[in-house]
Amino acid sequence: MRHLRTNLRQQPFPISGLHSNAAMRRLYHSVARSGVEATQGETPVLVYSSDDFTNLHSIHKEAGPGLQEWDRRLLQSQSKSKFFSLLPFQFESMLTKKHFVLQLEVFPKSQFLKFYT
Repeated sequence: MRHLRTNLRQQPFPISGLHSNAAMRRLYHSVARSGVEATQGETPVLVYSSDDFTNLHSIHKEAGPGLQEWDRRLLQSQSKSKFFSLLPFQFESMLTKKHFVLQLEVFPKSQFLKFYT
């Protein structure tokens, strides 16, 4: 067992920039401010906005936590066809890091991006 530990310490292999050895993972540490704190009081600049963002966002806000209400509002909205055309992208975003962006804002001073997906 000692020989195995020695080999793992001497030859860690990286996975996504980190080492697979649990002892090596502890060497990486970063401290970052939260996005809410960093952008507090700063006005975002709109970079991109989809044509359907306003309608889809209002459906989300008005429906609240209930899924049935959200479904009902979506099926009665003008953005129904757009939503269903984006289903392949939504499924893909569950499996990959890619997301379909409906709106993008930048906070110039704090250098943060805010994505609405």
